[in-house]
Amino acid sequence: MTVLTNREFYRTDRDLESVSGVRIEIGNWGFQSKRAGGSNTAFQARMTVLRKPHERLLNAKVGANDEALAQQQQDIFQKLLIQAAAEKLLLPRWDGVVMADIYETVPEGTDPNAEAPFSVENAVALFTLQPDSFNDFYKEAAEMGNFRKKVVEDQSGNSVTA
Repeated sequence: MTVLTNREFYRTDRDLESVSGVRIEIGNWGFQSKRAGGSNTAFQARMTVLRKPHERLLNAKVGANDEALAQQQQDIFQKLLIQAAAEKLLLPRWDGVVMADIYETVPEGTDPNAEAPFSVENAVALFTLQPDSFNDFYKEAAEMGNFRKKVVEDQSGNSVTA
C-alpha cells in the first residue's frame, strides 16, 4: 500500500476539477462531471446566485415542531443543487440515459428506450425524477479522491486513477 504525503493527498488535478472532469457511473448511466468543490468555483458561484431569491426561507430557523418548514427548506435546496449541478458540473455528454428515465410519462410517439439527448433541462428532469441517483452522483462529484493527481493504490493492491 502506498502512503501518500499530505501534499500528494490534497493535490488534485485542477483540469479534472473544473474543465475536463471525470467519469461517474451510476448504475447503467455514465456521466462526465467536474468537481463539486475544489477549483471549480463556477459551481459554488452558481449556487450562490440560485439561492439568492430563497435566502430568507433557507435561513429561517426551524422550530422543534416545524417539520413542514424543514421539509420545504430541504426540497428547495435539493432543487437548487440539482439545477446548479446540471449547469456547472455535468459536461454535455452522457450515456445510458433513455427517454423513460427523464419522463414520468413518456410523450406519445416517443420511444421510451431511445437515447435521451443531453441538455441541462433533461439532466434536471432525470435527477428530479430519480433523486436517489442524484445523491449518488453528487457524492462522487464532491469526492476529492476522484480528482486526485497521484495514482492511489487501495489496500488490495489494485490501482485506481482519477
